[in-house]
Amino acid sequence: MESNERTSTKMQESFTAWMKVAVAVAVIRSAPTHMKGREYAEKLAQMYQHLQYQWKTKYQKAEGELLHLKQQMIFKNPQQSTSVQLNSDMAESQPLFPTPPSSSHTVESSSTLPLPYDELNKNTQFLQSVINIQRTANKNPQGQMLDSVTSKTVHQCVRVVREMLLADRPLVSITNMKWSLQCIITLVDSGKFNQDTELNNQINGIIEDLVQKMMSTNGIDKESLTTKKNLEILLTCLSETQSFSLFETVLDHLMKAIEEFCNTLRQCCSGEESINVEQYENVHHIIAVLEVCLHSGKVLLTTPRGNYLSENIQQRLDSTLLHITEKYPLVAHSVWRIGAVLQMVIRPT
Repeated sequence: MESNERTSTKMQESFTAWMKVAVAVAVIRSAPTHMKGREYAEKLAQMYQHLQYQWKTKYQKAEGELLHLKQQMIFKNPQQSTSVQLNSDMAESQPLFPTPPSSSHTVESSSTLPLPYDELNKNTQFLQSVINIQRTANKNPQGQMLDSVTSKTVHQCVRVVREMLLADRPLVSITNMKWSLQCIITLVDSGKFNQDTELNNQINGIIEDLVQKMMSTNGIDKESLTTKKNLEILLTCLSETQSFSLFETVLDHLMKAIEEFCNTLRQCCSGEESINVEQYENVHHIIAVLEVCLHSGKVLLTTPRGNYLSENIQQRLDSTLLHITEKYPLVAHSVWRIGAVLQMVIRPT
């Protein structure tokens, strides 16, 4: 039995090797006279990758259109207002069902907006409607279908937000990304996505991307400062959750950034590395965000589980200061301040 399997495996490997040789010979023979075989192969590979990207884009667009049609089936009253205010604190004054824009809008109205913006805007409007439904218990149209469409919409919103964060020049404004994250956090806090490992991993990825981008953003020009401010806004927004696990994840990523930089400072003290001035500035933005997060998570930190988390953070803060307080007093002072804020939050006077 084992010998047959080994023989079969060898035959497959041999067949694969012969196929590669055959493809290589075909490429060389079909190459234009002015191009070498290697250059032609690279060109074919680029064309293939481009086609794959086109098909992926078409698939995502079709998937988005289908999702928007399902959203409209749930909120199909044409008389409902489509206006949704961006401030989630004013959701009580919104229409209960702010219907997402129809996917059949004229080309003129939809072509003026970039695709990611249009997609995120529609999906976030739908999520805001779902949140309004949750606040009005007697109105719950098509329960199972609503849950399914909500889950897919949340996943799409998270995907678009993360793509925009990784882009050099995002096509979505900070206001829309914040609004989308606020809706996602509200739904996560409801407990419906506790078992959704993929979503939790994606949100964890967003937090990691935000922290890394903040630490790697260089320069003191207006554009760089605006980028850092926007990243602070999104990180602070994520910390305003009632989910302890999500709140803990935000704090953990912020602490890791501080710990890694302080470890670099220790190496600078020993002469192993030279200090990175941009990161020295950026870590103070991270510390400022951590301070805001501790204040916004006051309710969570005063729970028994929160007390354990607070003790862990305090221990990590103390460890970061080893051998750097004398040479880098500003960093040491900022870290001490975080410790004082933590004590003030969990033991208010």
